[in-house]
Amino acid sequence: KPGETLLVFCSGRSSTAADGALEAGFRLSSYSGVVMLSDRAGRLMDSVSYGNMPADWSYARGYADGSPTDTWALTSRPTPGYPNTEDGFAAFLAANFAPASDIVISEVLCSNSSIRFGEAQESSDFIEIENRGSSAVNIGGYGLTDNAGNPTKFRFPDMTLMPGERVLVLAAGADAQADTQHLTAPFRLSRAGTTLALFDAKGKLLDRYFIGEMPPNISVGRAAGSPDIAYFSTPTPGAPNGEGKAGIAPPVQFSQAPGKYDGAVQLTLTAGDGFDIYYTVEGGITPDENAPESNSTKYTGPITISSTASVRARAYREGYIPSATSTATYFIGTQHTLPIVSITTDKPNLFDPVKGIYMLGPNPGSAEDFYPTANFRSDTEVPATFALYENGQRVFQQDIGLAMTGGLSLSLREQKSFAIYARSRYGESTMKYKFFEDREFTEYKSLILRMGGRDTSKTKLNTYVSLKLVDGKMKVMTQAAKPCVVYINGQYWGLYFLMEKRNKYMVAQHEGITDENIIDSINLVKGSGGVVNNGTNKGYLEIYNFIKTHDMSQKENFDWVAARLDTDSFMDLMINEIYIANNDPGNMQYYQVPPDGKWIQIYQDLDNAFYSFDTLKLRMDPATTGSDIFNGLLKYKPWRDAFIERFAWTLKNIYAPDRVIAVIDEAATAVRSEVAADHQRWSKELPTPEEWEAGVQTMKAFAQKRPAAMVGYLKQHFQLTQEQINMLEDAIKY
Repeated sequence: KPGETLLVFCSGRSSTAADGALEAGFRLSSYSGVVMLSDRAGRLMDSVSYGNMPADWSYARGYADGSPTDTWALTSRPTPGYPNTEDGFAAFLAANFAPASDIVISEVLCSNSSIRFGEAQESSDFIEIENRGSSAVNIGGYGLTDNAGNPTKFRFPDMTLMPGERVLVLAAGADAQADTQHLTAPFRLSRAGTTLALFDAKGKLLDRYFIGEMPPNISVGRAAGSPDIAYFSTPTPGAPNGEGKAGIAPPVQFSQAPGKYDGAVQLTLTAGDGFDIYYTVEGGITPDENAPESNSTKYTGPITISSTASVRARAYREGYIPSATSTATYFIGTQHTLPIVSITTDKPNLFDPVKGIYMLGPNPGSAEDFYPTANFRSDTEVPATFALYENGQRVFQQDIGLAMTGGLSLSLREQKSFAIYARSRYGESTMKYKFFEDREFTEYKSLILRMGGRDTSKTKLNTYVSLKLVDGKMKVMTQAAKPCVVYINGQYWGLYFLMEKRNKYMVAQHEGITDENIIDSINLVKGSGGVVNNGTNKGYLEIYNFIKTHDMSQKENFDWVAARLDTDSFMDLMINEIYIANNDPGNMQYYQVPPDGKWIQIYQDLDNAFYSFDTLKLRMDPATTGSDIFNGLLKYKPWRDAFIERFAWTLKNIYAPDRVIAVIDEAATAVRSEVAADHQRWSKELPTPEEWEAGVQTMKAFAQKRPAAMVGYLKQHFQLTQEQINMLEDAIKY
């Protein structure tokens, strides 16, 4: 009959069971397969191919406006015998999964960032087991699992649950630290969807959950005094559940893929039968959770997007938790050759005069001190959606935390830099995408969008070119970077550079460290050791003070330092900083991996560079940051000789004019098409295209003249042997 479903069990028995169930004479593989439906004459009527299938998941055809569509998707919410909708799933659960005993799974939280447990105060996901009967029950030997094929992934110890008593099991994984306050299961839960099953000591199935994609900090469980499944916006681990909601509204779907379009886009929004949709197209506004009509428009039919905009939408239904916010950016008639980054966040998050993180705020401090307490200098994060578009198509999108980042440029420039953080409270705890072609990494905890700092060449290219010249070729850590165009809430924000963020996670990734305890203990320090980004500066200050108080010309003193400081890395940092003429010597950063790793330098923030002056003299000046260590190491003749030899090698192999100019040209070619629009957007502080071209020529002229100038400075400041002079002069015979 119309709308009726027929269920066929692929048992391999090819029969009709006593209860009338149909059984097919074949089985389905969980790895991949094809299912075909034919009529009586053998004519193909429908077919579907599927890939690898997790246990208890299904591959389901979508529904829209009460009818099936041609769209298929993997789902952890199977609906055998019912429509593939939220209502169908609820009906399936109600008909089939009332618990089989008084011991039930009473609450599950799959994406926890709000509740801390145990001595370590970890925000673990949890599973709550409750005795809803009137008698005490010993649950020793009961099994809890996320795979029904392995019923005892976690086995309860010998323990008794009294009537109404609850016990928590933290789903912290096999590598979790021991927690004396809670039971800990050797598996984790996924917010993308999971299954859970509870078995008694004899292997009988007592309770089972099919959990679909869950928003952060929303739990699912049995409603108070009822076997019905409900959803809770306020989890209650160890306490009674409330009545909850019947479900979570499904995410809004957009009829047109986000990305670049030559003309206006007609956009249809869908969320399934019985759900209202509210949307916004300006200011990145999220429809209000409780009163969407207060700040958004109710969807009644197709909408026209005629200019670049970020569309946000949510689905609502009485008795349901509103859906997560769906976000899509449409670039109408734009002409960009670079990748595009779209940041969408509620406009007040950035631009509210009092609270906006992009703004001065009510108490910024004095201009003479560069507004030290301005809003844009705080570490405040706001929720946002970060998306990357390559060749006009969206390749990545995720809800993230957005903050401001940078030094003096935050105070001196209207265009400012952003930090991007993946955290579980926004959704996923990492960003799983290969953002940089010259890195093998496919997962990141944080990134930055850098606007170019206080670039002295007026090209925005100083740091980018400096990093490209030495990346993977010298003994300093460098950030991956690539130029991009940024839009904020659908508004053009100019030319930026997407980069790795310098923090403990970047260090861990480059060092191949995955142990969270070691990552947390990484020491990361800036300047002369006074600014601690992570861990402690104790080890670096010990080196600093030792050098200041000992005769560094003596081998035993040098060896003491070299056992703690990677002196080759420090050497390469000084050579690079001196060559590019970085006039901001305080921008030094270095790290150490405990317990006994050496301190290694990070090459970074190189905007004040590419103009000729005697940077060797600057670096040797006792008033310059880092000069104590540099001058101390120079007193040890073998290190000084190695420094001169390494400088000669670098002038020949890294900083040969043809090579430097080629890197400058490649960078300039990549961003040239964006310079005019960037200037138009930020005309007060960015050069005209003509001025920008002049800046590129200044960089290239620097590359031509710098090697000879550097040889001259080395001759001036060191008493070189004739052999060293010959070595340096030979190095620049290009």
